[in-house]
Amino acid sequence: MQMPASVAKLVTARQPLLVGGLPVALLAGAWAGGAPTMFVVACLYPLLLLRLTVQAPAATGPAPVDSLTGLPLRAELVSRVEGFLRRPDVGETGVLMLELDGFKVLEESYPRPVIEAVLAESARRLREALRGEDMVARLDGPAFAIALAPTYSLRLGSLLRLSSRLQSSLGREMEVAGGRFRLTASIGFARSDMPDTTEAETLVQSATTAMIEALRHGPGAVRSYSEAMRRRILSRKRLSDDIPAAFDRGEIVAHFQPQIATDTGAVTGFETLARWHHPERGMIPPADFLPALRQAGMIDQLGVRMMHEALVARRQWRAAGHDVARVGVNLSAEELRDPDLVDRIARLLSETGTEPQNLVIEVLETVAARPDDPIIETLARIADLGCGLDLDDFGTGHASITNIRRFSIGRLKIDRSFVRGLDADPEQRAMVEAIQTMARRMGLDTIAEGVETMGELAALRETGIDHAQGFLIGRPMPARDAADWLAARDAPETLPVPLHQQAL
Repeated sequence: MQMPASVAKLVTARQPLLVGGLPVALLAGAWAGGAPTMFVVACLYPLLLLRLTVQAPAATGPAPVDSLTGLPLRAELVSRVEGFLRRPDVGETGVLMLELDGFKVLEESYPRPVIEAVLAESARRLREALRGEDMVARLDGPAFAIALAPTYSLRLGSLLRLSSRLQSSLGREMEVAGGRFRLTASIGFARSDMPDTTEAETLVQSATTAMIEALRHGPGAVRSYSEAMRRRILSRKRLSDDIPAAFDRGEIVAHFQPQIATDTGAVTGFETLARWHHPERGMIPPADFLPALRQAGMIDQLGVRMMHEALVARRQWRAAGHDVARVGVNLSAEELRDPDLVDRIARLLSETGTEPQNLVIEVLETVAARPDDPIIETLARIADLGCGLDLDDFGTGHASITNIRRFSIGRLKIDRSFVRGLDADPEQRAMVEAIQTMARRMGLDTIAEGVETMGELAALRETGIDHAQGFLIGRPMPARDAADWLAARDAPETLPVPLHQQAL
C-alpha cells in the first residue's frame, strides 16, 4: 500500500516527530510493511488520551483525615495557612503547635485503647475552644497544630490568652476508658508578621521551633517564636550530634554537691550530678545536654556510669580519711525499666566494696504512672537490696501518700522553689512545716535543696528539716575537689564556710 504524500512529508522532516509516543519514521515502516492499522491506531492514540482526560472526573475528593480523631492532617493545615496568608488585608495569621506533656509515660503505662480515647477526647476539646474558621490538625503522636484565621487582633496577648484557654480545656478532668486524666500541653506559636514567617511552610516550622522550646521548659510551658530561639535550637542540634563521641571520650563526668545535717552541719552525703566538659564550649550544664542525650537514645547509659563514678569517688574519699555516709544518683524512667538494673547495681556495689546503705537512688514521682508499672517492682528490689530511695523535687508535681508508699521511699527531697526566701515568707514556711509533719508521721527523712542563704538554712533547721543542700554549703565539684572540700572543713559542730567562699 502506497503511503500518502502528506505522511511521507512528515517522515522526511529534519526534526523527528513523535506520534503516540513513537517516531513517525518508525511507524512508516509499519505502513510500508502492510500494517496500516497500527499506523492509524498510533496516530489516534493521543486524541483518545485527550478525550479520556477531559471526560474523566478529577480525583480530588475530600482531603484525607486522621482516622482516630477525624482531624485533617498536616498537608491540609499548610494549605489552609496558605489561604489565610493570601488575605493580608484582614489581619495577621498565626500557627500554634501543641504537644501533650508526659505522653510517653502514658503510652508505656496504659493499653492502646485508653491512649486512643485520650487523644480523641483531646482533639474534641481543642476543636471546641477555637473559632469556626480556625483549623486544628493532628500531627504525629500527641502533637496537634492549629491554623488561626487572619485577624487584626492577633497579637502576643491574644495568643497567650488562647493558649491559656486550651490549657484549661485539656486540664479539666477527663474520664475515658475507665480512667481519669488531667492533661497539660507545651505550646509554641508564631505570627505572620514575624521575620521569616511570610510563607505557610516557614510559619508552621517557626511554630514547631517554639513548641520544641516550650517542651524544654514544660510541662505546660508556652513560647513565642523568635530568631534567637531558632539559633538556640540549632546549637542544641549540634550538641546532639556531638553526644555519642563525647560519651565515648569520657567528656561527660560526675560532679558532686555536698549535703549536711541541718542541726550539726556534719556532712551526710553527696548528690552525683552529670556535667559535660565540651572541648570547645567548656562546661555544659545537664539542662542543655540531657535532652540531647535522650534524643540520641543514650539516656539509659548515663545513670549507671554516674553510679560507677560515685562509688569509686566515695572509696577514694574513704581512703583519704573521709567516710561519706551516702552518695546519691539520679535514675531516669528509661533506666528504671531496664530488667538488669538491680543486678548491675549489685555488681557495682560488690566491685567497689560499697555497702548498699551507702548508695541512694533518686527518682521523680512521674517515673511511674500506674500501680502495675514494672518500675514499682524495680524500686522495691532496690530497697530490698538495702539502698536508699529519695523522692526528688517533692512538691512540684502531684505526689501522693500512695505513691510515696509504693515507691518504697525513705526520704523526701523538697524542691528549691519551697526553699527560696523561706525565712521571709510565712506561707512558704507553713508549707515546709506541713511537709515535715507528714514525713515525720510516715517515718521519712527530709532534705531541702537549693539552700543559698544562712537565713534559709536557719529556717529549715527551725522547721525540723533533717538535711540541706545548695550553693551555701557547696557547689557541684569534681571528685578531687570534693576531697579538698572535705579536708578543709571545720569541726562538725559548726557550719563551715563553703570552699568557694574561702579566701585563698
